[in-house]
Amino acid sequence: CSNLREVTLPINDSFKTINSYTFYYCTSLTNITIPNSVTSIGSYAFSDCYNLKEVTLPTNPSFTTISSYTFTDCYDLTSITIPNSVTNIGGLAFHLCTNLKEVNFIGSVNDWLKISFSDFGSNPLNEGANLYINGNLLTEITKDDFIGLTEVKSYAFDGCESLTSITIPNSVTSIRSSAFSGCSNLREVTLPTNDNFQTINSYTFYDCSSLTTITIPSNVTSIGSDAFSGCNSLYRVIVENETVLKGLTGTSSSVMGGLLSGIDDSLDRIYVLNTMEASIPDYIKSNWVQLKNTETVDGKEYIIFRHA
Repeated sequence: CSNLREVTLPINDSFKTINSYTFYYCTSLTNITIPNSVTSIGSYAFSDCYNLKEVTLPTNPSFTTISSYTFTDCYDLTSITIPNSVTNIGGLAFHLCTNLKEVNFIGSVNDWLKISFSDFGSNPLNEGANLYINGNLLTEITKDDFIGLTEVKSYAFDGCESLTSITIPNSVTSIRSSAFSGCSNLREVTLPTNDNFQTINSYTFYDCSSLTTITIPSNVTSIGSDAFSGCNSLYRVIVENETVLKGLTGTSSSVMGGLLSGIDDSLDRIYVLNTMEASIPDYIKSNWVQLKNTETVDGKEYIIFRHA
């Protein structure tokens, strides 16, 4: 259907399903509004619709899943509206939607945090889109957004360009891999300080190129590979855990390599709690210069090392 430009779908309660491949390779189709009666859209339903620019999905409570490959290769897609009924998005559903810059979510941040993304290409934000919550540009995530939640799912905000600040409360015990990767304007992060939050997983803050400082709280004992790789503006790291400190070797193969791997060129300061002086590893002593004066941050005294 390469010449199909316009589609008017039936508006009646009996129209519930758009089958797999229904509009596959309809390369002249430019926009479509899917009626609220629809509860299911099959895989590849709009894949390779190269000129499709705008999509509005149904606001039916029974519409919960965007299937795998639904919008793959929709290169010209610039805007999509997603209802809060959606809780699952299948693999590569938005893969290579390279011009998708506006994702409108009809719901709350809390609702968005409940969505399960299958992989990096399933999140419509992945190519560097702005996220709008009920028409408002999302720039900040606060503690109140996590009510009733204990985790941030993988790829939750992968590629979200509008996000600048995150405060994650102590109720959260897990941040899954790639949760905030590619958030290129993210500048401020506050991590949980509860004893059950112990790991910063792989690629969690990968390519957060505007992040300038991060505090690794005392409860964190493990940092996954490339957790901060590509954070080219990261200037200061505050370390409050001896296990993390002892694991710093500057290589991605080390247990704590995820902290320094990929940011050696930008990182200029490592702050170490004064009480952990005896645990400072040889790698830090050999490659960093200890400054004469300590510094107090939020009531805690830190020894400061500057990159040699």
